[in-house]
Amino acid sequence: MTMRLHAGTVDVTLRYTLTPDSAATHVARVVTITVPWRLKPVQPVLVRAFRTESTRTLMALKAYAGTLA
Repeated sequence: MTMRLHAGTVDVTLRYTLTPDSAATHVARVVTITVPWRLKPVQPVLVRAFRTESTRTLMALKAYAGTLA
C-alpha cells in the first residue's frame, strides 16, 4: 500500500503467514512502514494507527475463522 501525502510517500508492506496446527492456525504478521524524513515527527501516530487497525483486522479474522469451525 502506498499513501501519497503533501509531505511525501508512506510505503506500507503487510505480510501474513498462516501456519496450520493440529487444533488451530497460527498467524504471524510483519508490518513494514517506510516514512519519509518530513513525516518522521508524526511516525508514532502512524505506527499507532496501523497497530490499532492490525488488531481490529486480526480479531475480525479470528471471528470469521471461528464461524468456519
